[in-house]
Amino acid sequence: MFWKKTEPTSRITADALARLMAEGRPPVLVDVRSAGDYQKGHLPGAAHIPLVELEQRAGELDPTLPTVFY
Repeated sequence: MFWKKTEPTSRITADALARLMAEGRPPVLVDVRSAGDYQKGHLPGAAHIPLVELEQRAGELDPTLPTVFY
């Protein structure tokens, strides 16, 4: 993968994400599902980078910002 395996990762619950979004401090949201699934509906403001393209398009993301992939 494109990230260093030694870098810590964490998970966020749907409730915690909803709270951040309601407070106006959402992380960067990246929807990694297929184009069809993305078009059917996605979180407001989410970027669409299909999982199969994520490694090649990683440069589009700011590594200093908290990011949620779903």
